Amino acid sequence: MDKDAAAVQRWIQLPDKTKRFFEQLEEKNIDTLEVVAEAPAEDVTEIFVMVRNAKVIGKFFKWLIVGVLGIFLGTIMFWEGMLKVFAWFKI
Repeated sequence: MDKDAAAVQRWIQLPDKTKRFFEQLEEKNIDTLEVVAEAPAEDVTEIFVMVRNAKVIGKFFKWLIVGVLGIFLGTIMFWEGMLKVFAWFKI
């Protein structure tokens, strides 16, 4: 019972933001946090770096695809406009 009282006291002392974070956790999130807590600090740091790099690469490729599509569609629109101008002058 004394152990439960200590846990309750620690819970009361936590900031509200931390309490909301813990309340939203699901079973799979808890399992993941347990694995991360047991892993060596260097490995965890490397994993976070890999995840950050993957997000950066994903954003880069997203904008690369958007840019290529924009250039492609812009070129088509420009060509059609030029054909209309040539049609005015019957060149």
